[in-house]
Amino acid sequence: MLKKYYKIYLKESKAAMDKNLFILLDFIIAFLYVFLPLILGFFHTRRVAVRNQKNDIILLYYLVISVGIQGISTGLWQVLNPLLVAEFLQWLISPFLLELGMANIAFGILGIVCPWMDRGWRTATAIGFGAFLLLTGILHVVRLMQYGYSYGDGGGFLLSDILIPFILLALVILTKEPYKTMNSR
Repeated sequence: MLKKYYKIYLKESKAAMDKNLFILLDFIIAFLYVFLPLILGFFHTRRVAVRNQKNDIILLYYLVISVGIQGISTGLWQVLNPLLVAEFLQWLISPFLLELGMANIAFGILGIVCPWMDRGWRTATAIGFGAFLLLTGILHVVRLMQYGYSYGDGGGFLLSDILIPFILLALVILTKEPYKTMNSR
């Protein structure tokens, strides 16, 4: 009889440990997506004199890391492990997860190629992915209000879903080129 309770206790404590580890990793990953591009950008721009160039370099770090790497890694996680994602988000398993994963991968590809593209491409990528993240962040907040806390709706990813769009928008505005008229070309 005691063995039975001990096995249940071990199983429950392992599950609690796994959830705690998952929550910790959630915050670490979100921290990296929100702050790592800023830190790397500051190190890269220490010797750059022009403020607009500094902001452009930091924007590129955000596009490659927060859009590119986050989009591809999150998308692959959703495509390759839909059961784990559904459990984490407390969703029913559905083909929507596959489509969501492919959308994340597509945005990730756009972010990865940004260093080789012009300002229009970078702006469109930043605004598109920023809108996507902000809308998913709003959805998570609505779900939190409707159903209460769940690991997939709160935590580090919610933080990054809310902060990254505003960071991208601010950097796009700060790197804005002067307006050119048709006659000034």
